[in-house]
Amino acid sequence: MSKISRFFKGGGSAASKGRGGPSPQEALARLRETEEMLSKKQEYLETRIERELAVARQHGTKNRREKPVETQMGLLKTGDELMAELEELEQEELNKGMRDVRLPSVPSTSLPSRPASTRRRAEDEDEMKKLAAWAS
Repeated sequence: MSKISRFFKGGGSAASKGRGGPSPQEALARLRETEEMLSKKQEYLETRIERELAVARQHGTKNRREKPVETQMGLLKTGDELMAELEELEQEELNKGMRDVRLPSVPSTSLPSRPASTRRRAEDEDEMKKLAAWAS
């Protein structure tokens, strides 16, 4: 029964204790090394973050809408100013197109104040057909 009790109690030779894990002193030393390594890594990462933030502040702005855009003339303008200029140019282009439009000539006779008779309506319909054929 002594063999069975040794098996369950874990007692035995020094070789079996060596396999169980590091001694408390070794574990503490290892933990201190790991803590030191992690502290150095944290310091490195914090300094890197500070450098990246400094670069971002130097090259960027907080609000992207207000970020200046360099135009062809070398002037700095905001997005709202560019949108206003675009609308102005589009309106100018539209006005140029409207100046070139030729409208058809219209008769200078006045329109009747009361509805035309059926005979007059038939004549008007004929004229409308002629106008429609002329316009197309």
